[in-house]
Amino acid sequence: MGAKERRARHKSELREQILVAARELFAAEGIANVSMRRIAERIEYSPKTLYLHFKNKGEILYYLCEEAFRKLDQLTAGMESSEENPEDLVRRGLRLYVDFGIEHPHDYRIAFLSSARDYPYRTHDELPPDSVSLAIHSRFGKILRKGVEQGVFRDMDPLLTTHVLWAGVHGVTTVLIFDPDFHWVDRDKFINETIEALLRSLKN
Repeated sequence: MGAKERRARHKSELREQILVAARELFAAEGIANVSMRRIAERIEYSPKTLYLHFKNKGEILYYLCEEAFRKLDQLTAGMESSEENPEDLVRRGLRLYVDFGIEHPHDYRIAFLSSARDYPYRTHDELPPDSVSLAIHSRFGKILRKGVEQGVFRDMDPLLTTHVLWAGVHGVTTVLIFDPDFHWVDRDKFINETIEALLRSLKN
């Protein structure tokens, strides 16, 4: 391996070290309480070194969110091109989302329960074109448009409706992350009834 390849590998490994340290600190201490200096101390480098890899803490948070989104992306990949009924696709996608959050609570907290003040992008237009979260939103938008075209769903704004669906399943997921032994009602019925209520809102 030449010097150039060794430098590239070291850069990649250090970048991953930074992300791992930040994820652990964010989960343990809360994003607002963790500084670039604190992350640097964790990996025993100077803060200046971190700034060679990331512009600020917000950019680190963005890449950690993207890692979480990538796991969700893998679960839903190809759904938009499926021949399955759009209603069944949305139902399956929403359930996958809830199950993902319950199975990966630390990833979910970082990606969806962090303060908007810490996140570097405010709108879809600001997101980098290769953003995984943008790809997931686009996927659900395509499924909704297909449902409208087939007469399964009412006419709608796909982006707005994607956010409405997200808000619904986000609420259920958050409840079950903070109270995994939720005893008020049967957990599966709680999840499924929420999803069915959201699906009913898509129809005339």
